[in-house]
Amino acid sequence: FASIAAVEGINYIWNKRLIPLSTQKLVDCDTGNRHCDGGYATVAFQYIMENGITTDNNYPYEDKYGNFCQNRKEKEMRFSVFKETAAHVTRFNSRRPGDDHDQTYTMELSQFADWTPSEFRRRRCAIPHHELEQGNDYDEMIMTTEAENVTSSYGNMNHLLPKEVNWVKRGAVTSVKSYKFISPNYKNKPAVRIDGYYRVRRNNERALMIAVARQPVVALIEASPDFRHYSKGVFAGECGTVQDHAVTIVGYGTTPCGIPYWLVKNSWGPQWGGEGGYIRMRPNVSDKRGLCGIAMEAYYPYNLKFGTTAFRKEGF
Repeated sequence: FASIAAVEGINYIWNKRLIPLSTQKLVDCDTGNRHCDGGYATVAFQYIMENGITTDNNYPYEDKYGNFCQNRKEKEMRFSVFKETAAHVTRFNSRRPGDDHDQTYTMELSQFADWTPSEFRRRRCAIPHHELEQGNDYDEMIMTTEAENVTSSYGNMNHLLPKEVNWVKRGAVTSVKSYKFISPNYKNKPAVRIDGYYRVRRNNERALMIAVARQPVVALIEASPDFRHYSKGVFAGECGTVQDHAVTIVGYGTTPCGIPYWLVKNSWGPQWGGEGGYIRMRPNVSDKRGLCGIAMEAYYPYNLKFGTTAFRKEGF
């Protein structure tokens, strides 16, 4: 889902046409991944490089998951999990700013409130990316070279990057969807192709910001319990760096109160959270890997016909 969103974004930047692309095509045909049980962003990019990707209308998504309690024992188990989750959310939201913490966000009961941790990882999360290292490792060449050129030309990279980027407002991001079954009417003609993808320099949020200023970027993160029950505000909650979920960074900015954030598109539907399926995440935390490991593994696609990035085309 995150890889598709990144390709949709760069295709809009190239062609000024926002085309919803088929996630189901990847689920069915990208045999290098694990279908609905998660997978690698890089493997998805590799599939699109080799085969292209058709539109969502031609190959719509089928949500094969549902929450079904099969017996009394399972109902009791799920109710117990739900109560624990509800108690955690209530305790968090009852804290007041200044009580030994800097509370910049709120939590709520999400659609996963009665899921166990193992069930959540199995059904909604990707495979830990460190199990498989592959792809075009151009991060040092691309990010370092361009950063040096920018510094020598402008003296300060801050003169180049805009203070705020929002690819949603610029029309490069499709809406967050609640996926439901749609009767199949599949056609396989590719609508979009890419020639490759770059990896952003690891553990460097400045390099990540440069990439996001150019186009939407896929990032791998840990979807911690606090993350999955996010409601509103700038998320800065408990979160590790065991990457098990892919998201799309579609911008960055600062709140009216001066709190910086990454604008992140999730894939859990518009009903998730209180910001329409998006989450704002705190950048530049003390860990160089970023909050939830957001700076550890990040990728963006390119097409040689239009240049490797949208950076110069957009005038940044």
